[in-house]
Amino acid sequence: MLSDEFGADGLPRGLALLLFAVSTLIALRALWARRKSGVRDEFHTLGKSDTRAFGIIALGFGYVLAAPHLGYPVTAALLVFATALYYGARASVTLALVSAGGALFLWWMFARMLSVSMPAGTMWRMLGG
Repeated sequence: MLSDEFGADGLPRGLALLLFAVSTLIALRALWARRKSGVRDEFHTLGKSDTRAFGIIALGFGYVLAAPHLGYPVTAALLVFATALYYGARASVTLALVSAGGALFLWWMFARMLSVSMPAGTMWRMLGG
């Protein structure tokens, strides 16, 4: 039912593009606020709060670049794990399990509940999956 021209990879790509747009707006707003407040000490040097938005953009780009090769479940788990680490969580078995469980739940919801075929990725096809 959901397999139209939007495609199985349309939602993840749409979310990545939305993440990119929002993160870029946050970064630009922070730069604009710094400039407007009169802070003139090397305007082009980004502060810690400014670079946080660019890190989220990088995670989004990484997801978009990796998804076609690693497939949706693996890439979604890596995205959840990397985002949690980026926001200060400690790497642990619990975080890995939550990331894997979240990715599997999303895959199950789309693939099984909504009958949307999720991309497996070229790596899994080469391994015979």
